[in-house]
Amino acid sequence: MRELKCDLAVDDFGAGYSSLARLKQLPFSELKIDRSYVANCQRRPIQCWSVRDRSLSSGRRFGLRTVAEGIETSHESHKLQSIGCQVGQGYLFAKPMPK
Repeated sequence: MRELKCDLAVDDFGAGYSSLARLKQLPFSELKIDRSYVANCQRRPIQCWSVRDRSLSSGRRFGLRTVAEGIETSHESHKLQSIGCQVGQGYLFAKPMPK
């Protein structure tokens, strides 16, 4: 895939079928952290932020670019930047766009 200049991303990391086991299966270049670990962390903030921090650390250890999904506030964006998240996407930056 890399020889063809194709990048692969693990989408919704931390939720559903996206797990550390997937990182060994294909030559991924990007880890997209599920929005449930970015937004709506009011009910269980310590657990939520801990999973998010560990996901970012895993991405760095595997040499992957990290992307946080679902950023809706400046506070979320600044917090993620301060802990090393490289890229963000969400309504703070733009609404979903057609292909």
